[in-house]
Amino acid sequence: MAGFNSSDISFAITKETVAGTTPATGAWLKIDHVPGTSPMFTTDSIESPVKTAKRASAGNRKTNPRAEGGLKTHLCRDAAIELLMQSACSGIWTEAGDTGEGDDILKAGDVDTSLSIEKKLTGAASLFTRFTGCQVTKMTLTVDASSNAEISFDILGMGRVTAQTALSLTYSDASNKLKLAGEDVNTVSIGSMTGLTFRALELTVEQNRETKDRFGSVSAFGIGASGNRKVTLKLTFYREDFQPETVLAGNAAVPVSFTIGGDNEGFKFDLPLATASIPADVEDGAKVLVDVEFMAKYSNTAGTDFQITRL
Repeated sequence: MAGFNSSDISFAITKETVAGTTPATGAWLKIDHVPGTSPMFTTDSIESPVKTAKRASAGNRKTNPRAEGGLKTHLCRDAAIELLMQSACSGIWTEAGDTGEGDDILKAGDVDTSLSIEKKLTGAASLFTRFTGCQVTKMTLTVDASSNAEISFDILGMGRVTAQTALSLTYSDASNKLKLAGEDVNTVSIGSMTGLTFRALELTVEQNRETKDRFGSVSAFGIGASGNRKVTLKLTFYREDFQPETVLAGNAAVPVSFTIGGDNEGFKFDLPLATASIPADVEDGAKVLVDVEFMAKYSNTAGTDFQITRL
């Protein structure tokens, strides 16, 4: 038996109407993924507390089955990536006023999106693993001046289905728009600060979620969110003066944002209000840098703590 090659693996995503159930119609949105990243099916276990004959164990049983893991990809304007962003932010993409492409806004909120994620192994006979009832627990975007913009999504799912046949859903190819990199970061803004030269950033959107178990079932029947969403943005820029220590003194919140990519190919990321850590000096070879981490807080004016805009 020849088996499969890692290059035979592909992923596709679709939005669920009923959490935990892959829809019968619609489209699978293919996503270009970084090899080696994937959701996985896992369980906890419970051991019998008794001792049986000859000091033997009475064994254990699987419990609390769920999907965990994630996907990493190269940031670009892509339908599957934007659907994962929607799940990460617990919001809905809304039209910002025009009828053309771009300018749509995703505001972080409390409306969860449930997804089915299909992992396909293509060979003489294809194999399909479908992770159902999936939500994004953490989204991380990293980019520096000389790197690609990579975005990863940590996944928590309710169940898994394996099959050797495709569903009736059609497949939509992944976007071939520009894959973004550090050179595509156009503007970075921190409150009233001016004249800064930036070289790296890391954006994280995280929501604590857990599966809900119940009597009489070997699969989760739901996913719940706990606590508050945490949005952080770490920015690294060159040391030029003491402006960071002056402007970011105290606990006053400031707006922070950055754009990456151009019209129809990029995004703007906004923290309408964010509080800063104490600026920290960093030496990186010949570079003298400053690291500052911002944490988003709710803005009454924006109606959110975080939003993404399609350019």
